[in-house]
Amino acid sequence: MGYPRLVRALFLPSVLLGLATCLPEFDPDLDAGATASTELDACGSQGRPCCAPPNAACQGSLLCSQDQLCVRQPVLLCSDDTDCREGEVCCPAGLIGTCEALAREACPVLDLAATTPVLDADPIEVRVFDPLVESDRCLIERGCVGGPGRRRLLRFSTTVDNVGEADLLLGSPLDALAPTLDTCAGEPRFAAFLRYELIDSTGTLARQDVPAACTTGASQLALPFDCDFQGLWRDFSQLYGPTSVFDERQDDCRWLDITDVLPGDYTLRVTVNPEGTLRESNLGNNTPQELPLAVPAFAPATAPCPDPLNPLLGSNTINRECGWARADAAPDAPATPCNPDELVTLTCSSADPAILCSDYRVCDGAGICFFREAVDYGSACYTFGSGNAALICPPAGQYTFWLPSDDPAGFACTPDFVAFEPPVAPDAGLPAEP
Repeated sequence: MGYPRLVRALFLPSVLLGLATCLPEFDPDLDAGATASTELDACGSQGRPCCAPPNAACQGSLLCSQDQLCVRQPVLLCSDDTDCREGEVCCPAGLIGTCEALAREACPVLDLAATTPVLDADPIEVRVFDPLVESDRCLIERGCVGGPGRRRLLRFSTTVDNVGEADLLLGSPLDALAPTLDTCAGEPRFAAFLRYELIDSTGTLARQDVPAACTTGASQLALPFDCDFQGLWRDFSQLYGPTSVFDERQDDCRWLDITDVLPGDYTLRVTVNPEGTLRESNLGNNTPQELPLAVPAFAPATAPCPDPLNPLLGSNTINRECGWARADAAPDAPATPCNPDELVTLTCSSADPAILCSDYRVCDGAGICFFREAVDYGSACYTFGSGNAALICPPAGQYTFWLPSDDPAGFACTPDFVAFEPPVAPDAGLPAEP
């Protein structure tokens, strides 16, 4: 749902925006089809049906709408008291003020808190950034990665909670003179809402500023905030998780580039509102407990795995980046040739039936590859018999199989070749008509 764009404002750090003209009324009502999170299933909560008498119809200051849903009262945006109705004062709520029927000293105050970061299930993404590709060049120029070529990105999640008494209202990044940036897709965002840092005893070794997200997490009522009017209700949370690797844009840069970080012990730190741009009642919870992190030596994936396995080397057998060996009788045998982009049907066999149903990796070319660069071969479990595996020939025109085992002897996959036989004409063998 859309909202009137706010007029351009004068930005003052840690204080209220001054707005040039009268501001619109911001109606936080929910559409009839809106849903609430599992935490707000009870009647009387925001977006839920009003409670039946004799219970209170709605919780707190919520009102029961004509369609019997509990909604908030419309909020009048303001730059000073003159924008408000009689008996109201203008209270700061993020970058925008709201009219409140309270004494000035009792204005509700924003308070943002971040949670300790949690590593993604597959925390290391190995990705090649090509400066000749527009989207990659943009990410390089924005400093989302340290440079072109193969980069190693650390992926994790954190949550921003609004635990204060005021709603966070950012409004539109088009209308504010607060620090903003344009994503690689040309979409404006509020800059430096979160800061990611990898630190050791000498200081910060990797840092990434993340813009404010304009979509809501699964635990939050999505409406009415969107990319045209950003915000976060009090008592609600916003998840900042890693962007899907299948999203080609990845404009939010929710990662840390640790390509040039040496092996060793570090801590991962996240901070919300790192520059103190937003006025808060408490800045002590903006940086939560740091996450200890051991950056391993990212040797070739054929190196032995440490015990216990470092999560940055992979969370399970198939995506780990250690302990792989050639699945051929002769590990130094040449790669199997094929025609690029053509379907290759294989017959795989092994002296040990369990190996056929194990996780193994198909690589483009003769060398070992990273998990995210492996060739897609469909299922990881095949039965005995001919044609029990298939893959699309990779661009290199050759491939190799790898097993997460130090003794892969006895496993082999042989291409199947079917001789072409021309069809027999229906009238073959019959004498020609006179």
